[in-house]
Amino acid sequence: MNEVKHLTFPKILLFSCHKAEAHPNPLKDYLLYLKFQGMRGVIDFSYSHATDSLHSSLSIKENFVLEAVPISLIKNSENNLNELLSSQRNPYLIELIAGLGCLNRSVKSLNFSEVKLVTLVKAILSKSEYVFLLNPEIELHIDHVKLIKECIFHEAINSSRKFFISPSNQDSWVDISTHYVNKCSSTGVYLSTKNELNTKLNQLDFSKPYQFKLLKQAS
Repeated sequence: MNEVKHLTFPKILLFSCHKAEAHPNPLKDYLLYLKFQGMRGVIDFSYSHATDSLHSSLSIKENFVLEAVPISLIKNSENNLNELLSSQRNPYLIELIAGLGCLNRSVKSLNFSEVKLVTLVKAILSKSEYVFLLNPEIELHIDHVKLIKECIFHEAINSSRKFFISPSNQDSWVDISTHYVNKCSSTGVYLSTKNELNTKLNQLDFSKPYQFKLLKQAS
């Protein structure tokens, strides 16, 4: 099954406004920035920060169910999760999930790198409008970082999702980020600057319709 659509100009913001603070709170910065931009009401977001965003007593699959499957469908959660995974259009997300191996493993049994991957996949799988990522590249192999970046960019241009990232190394994200966000220390005002070094944007024509094929993956 093919779907023809126009790409959406991505919003991938790099935050560094909390770097100099004694007690940094990136999640607070993300939410305050949205309020500063005029957003009101409930904010639909997912958050990835190591074990802070996982239930350690549950399996990988159970964590995915809680994040990605609506509460009304929890009764038949495994079947619905399998259906969700098999209907993914993001080939990079599919590859990340496949790389996790057995999804029945307990979070407690995972090493730190695996935990990081699970939290990132969980946040992206949720389909929330906003995805907040704290230090997503720490302790990950460079190949995993490249795959995550491709996955994020794919979601941003094809699903209109917005990514707020507080990386340990901003240089690692220059090629896909669209803006830098800083906060004025004296006024508390958030300042957004366009990233002119984004190389991936230069390769795309956003006025051109693209054809996407529905990808299937065995559950």
